[in-house]
Amino acid sequence: MKIIIQDLLVCLSSKNVLNKINLTIDNGEQWAIIGPSGSGKTTLAKALTKSIFFRGRIELTHEQKATDALNIILIEQQHRFKNKSNVENFYYQQRFNSADAEETITTREEINQVSENHPDKSKWIRFFNIQDILNKPIIQLSNGENKRLQLVKAMLKNPDLLILDNPFIGLDTLGRHALSKGLQEISNNGVKLILIASENDIPSCFTHIALLKKGTIIDNGPSTEIKKGITEVDDIQLDFELLNTCYKPTTETFESAVKMVDVNIRYNQTQILSNINWQVKRGE
Repeated sequence: MKIIIQDLLVCLSSKNVLNKINLTIDNGEQWAIIGPSGSGKTTLAKALTKSIFFRGRIELTHEQKATDALNIILIEQQHRFKNKSNVENFYYQQRFNSADAEETITTREEINQVSENHPDKSKWIRFFNIQDILNKPIIQLSNGENKRLQLVKAMLKNPDLLILDNPFIGLDTLGRHALSKGLQEISNNGVKLILIASENDIPSCFTHIALLKKGTIIDNGPSTEIKKGITEVDDIQLDFELLNTCYKPTTETFESAVKMVDVNIRYNQTQILSNINWQVKRGE
């Protein structure tokens, strides 16, 4: 698949969020879009799915498919789901409340809503290692489990282009490793990938990087070259004298700012914290 973006302009609330974006993504290339918060990365992702209004030209061509037959999927950073009553109103503790958990569908039911008979369904369930959580209510899934579920659902939709918006946020080390491995496998299956992430979260399968700042692409090219430039730019020196002017001395005397002794937290039968002992002393 080849993607050509020419003079892309997106205006939201009378403000130019993307301004004259020009980028060509050739066949065989996998791209990561990086940049500071508010630079327009997510807006660019939505423009590629044509779910928001834009000016300019976005052309997608495929060797074997007509443009209007291409399947473009965006996995957003925040996964939204509804309970069995079709309500999208949840609070954090519900994941530990058995009564509330019964109101949400299970991982298996969520997958079956996408496809019950996909020929590669078992393959992707095994690859992303979610076979042990198929009967688990989706409200109780961890960030890592939730992200793997989203990837399984995406692959069951046979995407030609898969766009991921900050999928590494909230994942621990093992979760990041599993996600990187999963993206490599998806790439090996011939799916075009566009990843929105920080420069520290770019798997090796991504061949190119575009650096976005204030709605404009300021640099793009092969990953190895762009990463070298980012390292040089991000060598920031702090003004410690200025930083010290922000310090406000306390008028109270204390030894511990935080002190936990054998702290336990339980929701019904689920133990969340067990015998936590932790202390933050004054000045730490």
